[in-house]
Amino acid sequence: MWPEGAVLLKRFSFGEVLETRAMLRRGEAWQFATWLGDGSRAEGGELLTLTDGSGDFDYIVPRPKACEACHQGGALGPRTAQLNGDASYDGVVRNQLAALSELGVFAAALPDDLPSLPPPDDADGVLADRARSWLHGNCAHCHRPGGWTPPAMDMDLRWTTATEDTNTCGVDVESDLAPAAGDVRIVPGAADESALWGRMTADDTTRMPPTGTRRLDPQAHELVRAWIDSMTGCPDGG
Repeated sequence: MWPEGAVLLKRFSFGEVLETRAMLRRGEAWQFATWLGDGSRAEGGELLTLTDGSGDFDYIVPRPKACEACHQGGALGPRTAQLNGDASYDGVVRNQLAALSELGVFAAALPDDLPSLPPPDDADGVLADRARSWLHGNCAHCHRPGGWTPPAMDMDLRWTTATEDTNTCGVDVESDLAPAAGDVRIVPGAADESALWGRMTADDTTRMPPTGTRRLDPQAHELVRAWIDSMTGCPDGG
């Protein structure tokens, strides 16, 4: 439980700072606000034109209501397994949980055996673990028991759920909102035929995650593609 007055900040950059989003805990609810890179308060809906190696693209600053769509249950990213890794503090690399503990953020001492998500960009890591880690961080806040999705859409993409219990491999989709994505959530060995992959890489409003994804994430998408293509069959349980 985050205490009254807690503030969470997330900075979005593309060569330069584009925006800083804030979540402020007030009683039992969260308030949302955004500041642009020049320090001005954003109303939401601002359109920024950016340029990368392939040309210009649009970047839209979300409105507070868009934040509420995913964060209605509270903060998503700050979880033990996601924070249990190294970060740079003024050039000094520290374990994030250890650094937060020293600042007195936690009410009690932390145990030594806390879980840690594998970094998706660790090329030396296990492919399946890295892909599952990315899906956990980007999808599992909705696709889990008690998540934001309807009960029939029963994928469980949490890292702690065994692959055979995720209801993905060889399982038909429950929604026809994106028929072009495929009829089966994961087809072993065939990412191009898998709805999970198809929804991640769609170029329209059916893309998942539904917000903050106007630009494709080639590194993450290639990771999940490689994982699905490497499958030779579904684990027992589907």
